[in-house]
Amino acid sequence: MYGTAILARDFRDLLLRRGISHDIIRRASEFIRQVSVVKETLTLAELGVNAMHDPTAGGILGGLYEIASSSSIELKIHVDRIQVTEETRILCNLLGLSPLKILSSGSLLALVPSRKVDDARSKLKEERVNSTVIGFACEGCGVTLLREDGFTERILGSVEDDLARLWSRLPKGDVGSPAEDAMRKSCNRYLNIVAI
Repeated sequence: MYGTAILARDFRDLLLRRGISHDIIRRASEFIRQVSVVKETLTLAELGVNAMHDPTAGGILGGLYEIASSSSIELKIHVDRIQVTEETRILCNLLGLSPLKILSSGSLLALVPSRKVDDARSKLKEERVNSTVIGFACEGCGVTLLREDGFTERILGSVEDDLARLWSRLPKGDVGSPAEDAMRKSCNRYLNIVAI
């Protein structure tokens, strides 16, 4: 959520020049209001889950790797089951980013015992929170991404955040205006704060 809001706010003029509508940019900008996951974490904590993580830098994939490495397990993840908003997908596609590798505050990853999955999903639904089962844990290490076409990919190290990579590859002033250059510097400060 947070990464999408940053893209919409800090790259607004660039997105408009590339044909993204004002409406999509407005909706994506409003994701900043959905960054808190306190309600979800409290709901799941009552059920007794094994682990939870609000993924920040490195996005969903970075968060999954952090859970796997800190828990000394392997996570097998069905990539096509990961929920991505339409706005996130559109902005990332246009800017050449992976929606699964951008700052993802506002999302929550949880390791839930299989016997508690149905209860967890039911409780979250009562709270009007969308959830989906994206994979399972097993012995091993790292993250294995499983795709519907049969392709698999292994993640055995930390994940570089695509939003940070975007900032680093743009020449100064490429975003469009002095005001946007100031936002670029501000966003870099945000990323540093999140990384701390």
